[in-house]
Amino acid sequence: MSTLSRSFLLIKSMAGRLIIVYRVFVFVAIVLLIHIQHRQWQIEMLIAERDLSRLLPLVQDVFPDAASITPASPAEKADSGLETMGNLLAIENRDGELSGYAVRTSPAADHIIGFSGPTDVLVTADTKGRIRKVKILSSLDTRDHVQEILDNQYFLPAFGSHSLQDMRRAPQVEAVSGATLTSLAILESLRFALNEDRSSENSPDGKLTHRSEVSLKFPEPPQLKDVQIIFPEANSVSASNQSGPGKWIVTNASGIMLGHIFCTSPAADNLIGYQGPTNTLIGLTTDDNVVGIAVGNSYDNEPYVDYVRDDTYFRKLFVGRSISELSQLDLDTERIEGVSGATMTSLAVAESLQVAAVDYVRRLEETQETASGSKSENPVYSFVTLRNISTTLITAIGVLIGTTGLRGKRRLRWSFQIILIVWLGLVNGDLLSQASLLGWSQNGIPWQRAAGLVILTLAAVIVPIVSRRNVYCSHICPHGAVQQLLRNRLPWKLSISGKIQRRLRLIPVILITWVMLVGFLHLPFSPVDIEPFDAWLFSIAGTATIIVAIGGLVASALTPMAYCRFGCPTGALLDFLTRSRRSDWQLQDTFALILLAAAIVLQMTV
Repeated sequence: MSTLSRSFLLIKSMAGRLIIVYRVFVFVAIVLLIHIQHRQWQIEMLIAERDLSRLLPLVQDVFPDAASITPASPAEKADSGLETMGNLLAIENRDGELSGYAVRTSPAADHIIGFSGPTDVLVTADTKGRIRKVKILSSLDTRDHVQEILDNQYFLPAFGSHSLQDMRRAPQVEAVSGATLTSLAILESLRFALNEDRSSENSPDGKLTHRSEVSLKFPEPPQLKDVQIIFPEANSVSASNQSGPGKWIVTNASGIMLGHIFCTSPAADNLIGYQGPTNTLIGLTTDDNVVGIAVGNSYDNEPYVDYVRDDTYFRKLFVGRSISELSQLDLDTERIEGVSGATMTSLAVAESLQVAAVDYVRRLEETQETASGSKSENPVYSFVTLRNISTTLITAIGVLIGTTGLRGKRRLRWSFQIILIVWLGLVNGDLLSQASLLGWSQNGIPWQRAAGLVILTLAAVIVPIVSRRNVYCSHICPHGAVQQLLRNRLPWKLSISGKIQRRLRLIPVILITWVMLVGFLHLPFSPVDIEPFDAWLFSIAGTATIIVAIGGLVASALTPMAYCRFGCPTGALLDFLTRSRRSDWQLQDTFALILLAAAIVLQMTV
């Protein structure tokens, strides 16, 4: 080979490397821009939420001389005997004199859900803390329920006979019939906001902490008839602070202790089944092992609740676990299915058991820390789970097959495709998608909670760059494996002309552009709806993703790998990052440059 030929090949090789460096740069730059813009958007939302000047016209309805509204200082609160109040705002007149106080429930209590969402409430009070007026600022709850409260002539005016101190406890304000959950959520939100503790002394990490000891939704103690479902010989139930936080002692007619009862309320009061929360009783032995559960009072649809009450198989799924094991319950990993005919209600009950157990374990640790005078470190999510280990192992095998001569072994590939479909897809549900890429770009990578999926994603992105093979699409993706098994199964195929194919290949490009716009503009649209991957988690899959999944597979049966070739934005992105043997500038590189320029403009203007 001549020197000129060697020089040409060297230049060509260098050009190819520069092209892939350019593509990686564009990808990383757009991801960083989305992340930076999202952080700025979060800050702007927080600033807007804390813009107290917007509340001034509202408090002037009560205090006409109000000129400013600011967070109440410790001295101002102490003068009125309200020094322990959280989220208290001071209303001052033009002379700087205190006119009264205000409390807003958002954003502190946004996690408290009524029927279907939180409600933002503004409460004004005089300098003694006596409530003057309550106003609903906005609500994400069901419109008709909120309107029922606004139309009720008793509920909001009833606050006027109470003080802020009253609202910190269990206020005697009767909920609105027909909008019980929404009105109780308003009461609970106000109580949470007033009790919220911002001192790092009460929280190891300095985060906002508060736990309600009394439920507004389920204030009654466990009923004996429900307890007897777990302990048939139970004769009495009494509260006990010595046996552990939130426990009730169960005894028989002879006064012999049978065990303990622990309720999911108030820890899980905001978990909604079909149309409301359910209080579930957890029966425990003296060493905190579950001996049974019983469904107590509920705001959910009664026929559905009765189905769960009567389903002994469902209730036995949790027996034999320790309270610690129950706190680590993963409904997806353990494939806990709901009760037929009451799926939403029963799954909410199952989730409430886990939430309540987490709360119980945390409270027990706090009690032990208080007694010992020490504080334990926050728990760390472990990588060593079946899901993480299996996803990582399958990823490694897929990379090995895809980058070596093993990919020519048909039996091996066929067997591995079955494993991909059954385990990685149906069991783990770990598939790379635009939704995960966008979410991680905005909020960061969940290294601890989804380590297996993170490793799979890194392999999917890095291997094509260094090996010239898109191994994820060809050897790891369960949806791709299904399409490969469908390939040439029909006696005839749908022929598509080259011109139409070129146009169809624009679909993934359009979808990638759309996802980027959703990320920058924070549009109310979920990327899971444009891909089929969420359909693998069929218990939670939406209609759109199921339609895309079925439609894509039908198309792939007619035209080999139709979805991968003409519909998959994630595959198109990985193909873009795959190191090509071609060293010339291509149309996709020009489009990538346009996308980067658009991202920069959006970053500067949005």
